[in-house]
Amino acid sequence: MKAINIARKDFEVTIRTRKFQIIIALFTIISLGMIYSSKRLGISANLYKTPFQMLFLSSFSNAFNYSIALLGLLLGATAINEEIEKGTLKLMASKPVHRDEILLGKLLGSLLTLSVALVLFYILTVAFALVLGVPITGDDLMTF
Repeated sequence: MKAINIARKDFEVTIRTRKFQIIIALFTIISLGMIYSSKRLGISANLYKTPFQMLFLSSFSNAFNYSIALLGLLLGATAINEEIEKGTLKLMASKPVHRDEILLGKLLGSLLTLSVALVLFYILTVAFALVLGVPITGDDLMTF
């Protein structure tokens, strides 16, 4: 129960940070770039059936994969370090909370933050596709 409270607090704090806003802006740029380039270049009928297959199964997805890895590294590297800098880790350690509950709470909060970022990326990708006129099929939605 204590780990869930730590995760909720960590999620609330992380969502409000500047680094999360920068990551969402990066995802927006990648999403818009991927949709715009697929519309401009068109799709190869021999390799891909829909533009979304081209986006997520070709080299266009490399920028997205690297940014997900960057977000994971960023959240993992700063999770405990921020608590040490603020002095809240000493406060939490003085309470009847075990170390494993603190680490589990930080992990769950980071996973929730990463999930929100991924959901926002997919929503932006579909929205940009609809605005720019890229067709979306049932197979594309199943791929998501």
